[in-house]
Amino acid sequence: MRTSTATSHSTISLLILSILSQGDMYGYQIVQTLKEKSKGYYVLRESSMYPTLYRLLEEGFISTSKECIVQKRVRVYYHIEEKGFDYLKELEKNYFDATIGVCSVLDYKVSFEYVKPEEAEVTEPAQEEIPQE
Repeated sequence: MRTSTATSHSTISLLILSILSQGDMYGYQIVQTLKEKSKGYYVLRESSMYPTLYRLLEEGFISTSKECIVQKRVRVYYHIEEKGFDYLKELEKNYFDATIGVCSVLDYKVSFEYVKPEEAEVTEPAQEEIPQE
């Protein structure tokens, strides 16, 4: 699935904030990271990303810092603020609630518990016993 104009602003905000929760990034990095993590299923266009970044910035969910790179070019890095982490949690909950609702309407059987990767309990795979002859 490629993104379309039907993608909601809150979904784009969710994805951007989720990416920024991993560390500060500049615009192109955000686009590439999202494309990579979604295995190419989600491609964020600059025409959708920058208005969302500016709105998140205006609302205090993110901040920026500038770094001079080559020949007077300036790269703008985006940083998620504490308020942004709170908003990210809210967006995640709303997204999963909406997904469950849509799947129910479509008669899909859905059963999952949302657990962030860093909170997931890691277990070792069971070892098969090899019968001795």
